[in-house]
Amino acid sequence: MKKIKRLKRKDFKEVLEKGKTIKTNYLIFKYLKQNLPYFRLGILISKKVSKKATERNKIKRRIREIVRLNLPEISDKLDMVFIVLPQIKNEFSFLKEEILRIFEKIKNV
Repeated sequence: MKKIKRLKRKDFKEVLEKGKTIKTNYLIFKYLKQNLPYFRLGILISKKVSKKATERNKIKRRIREIVRLNLPEISDKLDMVFIVLPQIKNEFSFLKEEILRIFEKIKNV
């Protein structure tokens, strides 16, 4: 994912404080509409999810790829933050199902 499409610290805090929230059993999704012509993404994943950085990075890569592949389904003008909860399973199909469920909820809002 291009560096321009990643949230900076200041924007990250703004989304966490002012953004709307959608919660599933394994992910918390916060989003905020903005005026840029592209979306920006941030992912929060703590050591409670996995002590191994490689596992946490793998989950981040998978989330980024799922968002990239399903981008036409969501609005381009969003700042998004995924907060990964400790009980998540590190399987691509499982993550995809969870994220698509969140995107369906965004469409309905």
